Amino acid sequence: MIQARSRFGQNFLIEKSVISRIIESLKISPDDNIIEIGPGKGALTEKLVESNCTLSLVEIDRDLVDILRKKYQGLSIVNEDILKVEFNALFGGEPKRIIGNLPYNISTPLLFKLSSINEWIIDMHIMLQKEVAERIVSNPSKKEYGRLSVSMQLLWEATSLFDVAPTAFSPKPKVNSTFICLKPKKEKNFDRDLMNQLLTSAFSSRRKTLKNALRNYLDEGELKSLDINPRSRPENLVPEDFIRCVNFLQKKMTTFIVGDVQGCYQELEELLTKCGFEKGNDHLWLVGDLINRGPENVAVLDWIIDTPKVTSVLGNHDLHFLAIALGRKKQSKGDTLDDILESPRRDIYIDYLRNLPLIHTTAENEKVLVHAGLPPNIDIQSCLSLANEVEEVLKSDRISSFLKSMYGDSPSAWRDTLRGQDRLRFITNCFTRMRYCNKDGELELTHKGSVPPAGFQPWYTYKRLDQVKVFFGHWAAINGETGIDWATALDTGCVWGRKLSAYNLDKNCFINVKARSEKR
Repeated sequence: MIQARSRFGQNFLIEKSVISRIIESLKISPDDNIIEIGPGKGALTEKLVESNCTLSLVEIDRDLVDILRKKYQGLSIVNEDILKVEFNALFGGEPKRIIGNLPYNISTPLLFKLSSINEWIIDMHIMLQKEVAERIVSNPSKKEYGRLSVSMQLLWEATSLFDVAPTAFSPKPKVNSTFICLKPKKEKNFDRDLMNQLLTSAFSSRRKTLKNALRNYLDEGELKSLDINPRSRPENLVPEDFIRCVNFLQKKMTTFIVGDVQGCYQELEELLTKCGFEKGNDHLWLVGDLINRGPENVAVLDWIIDTPKVTSVLGNHDLHFLAIALGRKKQSKGDTLDDILESPRRDIYIDYLRNLPLIHTTAENEKVLVHAGLPPNIDIQSCLSLANEVEEVLKSDRISSFLKSMYGDSPSAWRDTLRGQDRLRFITNCFTRMRYCNKDGELELTHKGSVPPAGFQPWYTYKRLDQVKVFFGHWAAINGETGIDWATALDTGCVWGRKLSAYNLDKNCFINVKARSEKR
């Protein structure tokens, strides 16, 4: 007898009347192509198979998959965490309907992930925690109305169909559930990535007025020009108000991506002046290695921390500083970290860096910011999931043991069976140290020059199945040249006496300034 596993958030649907009601609401035809998420023991699957539709299943539990495969031979079943599934392969370029009894512990991140590809989805019929469903369909000025409400209503027509009591499941959840229908809206003309940033800022503190919540984006006069009261609160705005804000911002701001700064504050300041960067208005992306080897690490970090709309990823030098600062590594020859280690703001710098991501992407994963690169055999969604494993450790009390074991070149190849520190080390090496690899993603970490070792090539020379545009640093030896349209290199060796470079994401052009001194 298969028991529900709490780590998978399993609550199996058992009430036949609820199952019948769900099937009735779907109005399935034999022409339908349906993906069922989390089929569990197959309570809904059985009825879906009887409808003669084309059906695919995604189930994380290996034991349940074995049972489902024996019972429904020939049915397409993906044994994977839905948050890690590559949707390109799952959808196969064809719009599909989605049905699922979603695990409550992943429902919100899964909704955001599915929303990023809502143009592929005909409709979704899903079981959610009632509280989450209420937030999705809530009207403005209600206590349930927030970031999730706006995000979903911008992209979906949401309808709560019926509530479901805990007794309909085994084991019984501690909360009521709601079965809802989501139908994608026609594409609205707004930047999804900027919208996500704006909503996160707006709803980070519900007690703030818009004037304060959005101060890094819009001033009082600009809000008034958009017919929005600066003294109202975010929960008072309808989704269309946020669209007006985003469209206004899009017209007035520019995004710049800057290469490895490594403590070269004067060059950073000169470069941003040359770019015409407007603090508080434009966006700045940094490819990591913010510090070390240059002379003004404190000045760089102070400026970044105090400047709004700055997004950075972690580089290997940033991680190296954390290891030294937390007593897990001694400074190496050439390190110039004394100014940060001896600063009264040292703890602030540690806290800032340990909370940075390894990868940053735009809302639909079209543009990717990473320090070193992406392995060619791992899709972007899986890369994000793997990066998150390290990011969570850095934020936790496990950071010290991770930093102690972070150094080393092995394992050099990815295996699903990797566990513990070996797994975390490989992930970290991929995103912060990789230069050369083979087509299977095996890393070669000893060569730093522009001449590849036998059997290996630069990671960006291998074709990727996902269509992403990657912006990276780390590799001063190639001097910003890849010869690949989708891979843009930003490390041009400022700390080695050459230049510091930026890329204007809106005008697709480079800007650079010469280093103030020769090789440091």
